[in-house]
Amino acid sequence: MPDSCKFYTKKKLEINNVTLGGDFVYSERHIVKDVIPSLKYLALQPLVVNPSRHRDSLAFALWETYITMNKNDRKTNYQKTVSFDAGATLEESTTTEQTSGWTEVFDAKGWYGANASFELKALGGIEGNLAIKHEHTKSNTHDDQKTNVYGISYHFQDDDVGDNFLVKVYKGRIWDSYGFELVAGESSCPWEKGTRQRSAPVLSSIDGVSKVNVPKNTSAVYQLSLGNSSPTNETMTYDLSVDPTSNPDGAIVKLNGQPLTQPVSFTLKAGTTQTVTVTVDKGPTAFKYDNLIVQFVTSCETNLADARGGDTLVDKYFVRTLALSASFIEPCSPVDISFPLQDFVVTPAAQNKLSITLNEYKKNDADLKLIRLQYRPIGGDGSWINISETLKADLGDVFTIKDGFVATDLVFE
Repeated sequence: MPDSCKFYTKKKLEINNVTLGGDFVYSERHIVKDVIPSLKYLALQPLVVNPSRHRDSLAFALWETYITMNKNDRKTNYQKTVSFDAGATLEESTTTEQTSGWTEVFDAKGWYGANASFELKALGGIEGNLAIKHEHTKSNTHDDQKTNVYGISYHFQDDDVGDNFLVKVYKGRIWDSYGFELVAGESSCPWEKGTRQRSAPVLSSIDGVSKVNVPKNTSAVYQLSLGNSSPTNETMTYDLSVDPTSNPDGAIVKLNGQPLTQPVSFTLKAGTTQTVTVTVDKGPTAFKYDNLIVQFVTSCETNLADARGGDTLVDKYFVRTLALSASFIEPCSPVDISFPLQDFVVTPAAQNKLSITLNEYKKNDADLKLIRLQYRPIGGDGSWINISETLKADLGDVFTIKDGFVATDLVFE
């Protein structure tokens, strides 16, 4: 029957050992982060799954050897030191001529010989022997030469105004290629390891990061100081935002009265600060919010680091955070009287008896202990008089009817 048809999915590793020809151009990062780990994974598969696992094992070992050789080779033959800044361009190249070929020489000799005898008889006759010998020589020379000319060049350029670098240039001995060592400099977006970073955000609290006993209908208020401590004494732009993963209960966070749902940029001169007001309002359900992460960052650095797979060193220089906490006063469970309604009158016709229905309470509220009924006579001194108390355990799940009260001409307001 069609109704009995069911579909299932099954995960299964499949390897296609079809070889594709072609060239490859890989960066060292790709080889280390992707190629070698992938080959190692394939080499660990059972033989029935990957019949070529031995070849894969040899392949990743060879790649590791090449990486080591490259690291050792690229700093063995110092060429020079280059200093340049953004906006300047330096390009150098070398040309190499290489001749290869083969030469063939053919030299052959041959000979043959024969002996013959003859006899002439005339006037008494002549007898004699005749020897014939022939020799030949053949020589041939063939040359096939091929000359290749190839060049290697390098190009130094940066487009971030203010960046500058000091670089040592090497030329490999194993491979005829250039290697570079970044010695010093100043850089930004991206910051290059080995140089001084140009930006440094500062974030601190003026009045504390924890607010307690906040009325539920008011805001927890925090005064924050934003600063720029650029090591190169430059004006820089930073972004203030809330880490959404730190706010699972939906607290409402605002910056200077506006919802902080997207990063807000601040451009600050070096050595200066700016005070801002961050408020936290209660979300739809929770009353307590811990570790709401507000972060002040050099966004271009963090975005590039994330694209590279994350970098804790980038966080050290370019990310500043504060963990805010807010605890709102949690009210008792709500409760309402669904009967009697407004202006209900108790009369002798009802035998002066009154029933009262309670509802809208939250029985699962941990703070709910009991519900107390009170009334206040019209024209009295304004004091409330207890009628009854109902313990939490005696309440119905949805509503509770309290009856048996005797009243005479009472009006409920």
